[in-house]
Amino acid sequence: MVDAAFEANKAEIDELGWDFNWSKKILFAIKEENKWADSKVVMDKMKEKQIALLGEKPADDGKRKKAGKMSTEDKKALKVNAPKDPEEKATTGKDIMDLIGRDANIGANSEKIIKEHLAFTQGRISSRFPPEPNGYLHIGHAKAIRFNFTVAAENGGLCYLRYDDTNPCKENHEFIDHIAAIVKWLGYTPFKTTYSSDYF
Repeated sequence: MVDAAFEANKAEIDELGWDFNWSKKILFAIKEENKWADSKVVMDKMKEKQIALLGEKPADDGKRKKAGKMSTEDKKALKVNAPKDPEEKATTGKDIMDLIGRDANIGANSEKIIKEHLAFTQGRISSRFPPEPNGYLHIGHAKAIRFNFTVAAENGGLCYLRYDDTNPCKENHEFIDHIAAIVKWLGYTPFKTTYSSDYF
């Protein structure tokens, strides 16, 4: 029964080696089909077969590593850290082209349009922080403020504070003033303050 279970999962065992899910795919499968089977005997047979196929199990740090999962060191290398010195300017540490979220070729501009755009913007990046003034800001807003203002500054560009007041009669001036104060408190100065309602 152990041999049959190994044979049924051979391709995956060959690919994953010791990272294969032995309990779920072998042990539980055998116990499901052979409810009378002694778990200890099945485990011993499974270990014999594992060693015969893969050799002795390598020592590990006790932590299960998932296939394709990024290591902590790799995550740290990708992480954008805030400066340690409060006087130091924040940075993304990346080129603007590396910050593109995904490739969306279906909506890509033609080379002619890109050249016209670069001629008009002179390569500067314009970004915006677009909060809706119907409540107080939270930590996610702070991250967005930092990202938008920093990317613009690193690329010689401008960042607008653009209130997303799509329903101006319901917005409260208390929130508008609070948002402006928080942006200033975080150390950023918008190029210009605009409102969605300016356009309708």
